[in-house]
Amino acid sequence: MPANPSSHYAFGKEGLPSTKVAVVIPSYNERGNLTELLPAVLDELNSTSMKGVVVVVDDNSPDMTADLVTEIQRKCKNLLLFKRPQKSGLGSAYIDAFRRLISDPQYHVFIQMDADFSHPPSTIRELVSQVAKGQDVVIASRYVKEGGSTGWSRIRYVLSLGFNLLVRLAAGVGVHDSTSGYRALSRKAVVLLINHPLRSQGFAYQIESLTVFLRGRMSISEVPFLFRQRSQGQSKISILEIPPLLKILLHMVAVNRFRSS
Repeated sequence: MPANPSSHYAFGKEGLPSTKVAVVIPSYNERGNLTELLPAVLDELNSTSMKGVVVVVDDNSPDMTADLVTEIQRKCKNLLLFKRPQKSGLGSAYIDAFRRLISDPQYHVFIQMDADFSHPPSTIRELVSQVAKGQDVVIASRYVKEGGSTGWSRIRYVLSLGFNLLVRLAAGVGVHDSTSGYRALSRKAVVLLINHPLRSQGFAYQIESLTVFLRGRMSISEVPFLFRQRSQGQSKISILEIPPLLKILLHMVAVNRFRSS
């Protein structure tokens, strides 16, 4: 059961909290997608009672992503750019951003979001709303009722669904979409996460962070969303991500045994 909502959540006419939200978007060579995504996310925040910023964490992209963000910043004050000297992994990008943002006590909801436009900005409203109602971690899921994906081959769908089922059964995680990177975290969940030494810096971070939340007894829930296959650029997930994923899965199995004993 989720905890009672904190007193700092005042709800507006749309049923959304008037709280400060930070949407964190790691980027490496995503200029083509961010050209459309950033205005869409900013419009989503600005058109509701939600207050907040969009943070792009750019790993020195050769396609000059940082220049694009700087250009958009001239028109949008609630857009931030965190520049890093080199490509250092998805997980480390989130952790670096969270460590910088958590120093501002006004931020109460933190959104993880991909830069390739596979995560619809409209889902932000439901993610934020669920955190404001008391959840610590809210995952946008492809594998719950009314969730799904478009543009995937059948084999990719089966592999993704199968791996998530394996995590659910073997590791004892009551989550249907453990690999989803579209998430909302409460301030309490972020504090727990940044104070925990993580083994993974890449895509396996999505799985490992769930281990941290489970051990910290954070409340976790899912909301449906429709994943859209990227239309521009190349996926950053490679076969090299498989060994770290398997290591984290084994770690989660051990954690599950510890929790069950």
